[in-house]
Amino acid sequence: MDDLGIEFRTFSLAQVNKVDKIIELAKDRPTFIDGEKDWEIIWELFILFVEEYPEHYDELQRHISEYRKNLKNSAGTFKGDNGDLWQVQLEIPMPLHNMIKAIYPDQKFDKKFNRELAKRLPVLKVPDKM
Repeated sequence: MDDLGIEFRTFSLAQVNKVDKIIELAKDRPTFIDGEKDWEIIWELFILFVEEYPEHYDELQRHISEYRKNLKNSAGTFKGDNGDLWQVQLEIPMPLHNMIKAIYPDQKFDKKFNRELAKRLPVLKVPDKM
């Protein structure tokens, strides 16, 4: 880590090749998700996230498990510390979010996108129903 708090990592050729594959798949694609080919790229990004950030993936699983323990119903509502009701539909770790935004900078993380992401990557989904 340098004086600015930036962590430098060394990457293997296999890791660089995975990133190159994703970049090649994304070549000439729109800057937002627009079809099956883009969802294939999202899948590749997810695999890269799991392989390169296992600690974040483990933390994701712990967070989702904790949310599920506190759910009041199958729609995903739970009581916050101050008694307010909250609804959590999806847990997207920041490294994965950043990867998606790097390839698809104009993608909005709106309700429609979140539902489709939960359908295609159910490991990110918190409630049974969305």
